Amino acid sequence: MKAEVTAAVKRYEPNTQVERRLFHSTDINKLTSICKSGLDRDYLGSGSGTVHGTGTYFAVKAELSQKYGNGLLLVRVLTGISVQSSKSNSNRPNLSIIPGSQSERVHSVIDKADDPSIYVVSNDNSAYPEYILHVSS
Repeated sequence: MKAEVTAAVKRYEPNTQVERRLFHSTDINKLTSICKSGLDRDYLGSGSGTVHGTGTYFAVKAELSQKYGNGLLLVRVLTGISVQSSKSNSNRPNLSIIPGSQSERVHSVIDKADDPSIYVVSNDNSAYPEYILHVSS
């Protein structure tokens, strides 16, 4: 997966960062399961919505992510080539084609093009939970 995303980035947007460390919050009781089995977008959005489309949501800042759950993960995410959310496809994944490509799809959706604070990925294999973070209030 990472090789495919890296190749697409080199081909279409060579200055784009392929992978980022982002935050994901969930119910604290789900952390162990996520770390063992990975994130599954089929279970996401039920509590917090899907304003930027279906997929797994990640935040650049922990504070933003913590609004959506009491369990916090630091996750390595293949964000690759992103497109800004249209907010009109909120119940569907974003299937936009990479500009210049005939059929390759974007790797992630962002909330703002100029300074993204949220990334949404539709491929479960695009994210690797790296750390469970314990935050005291």
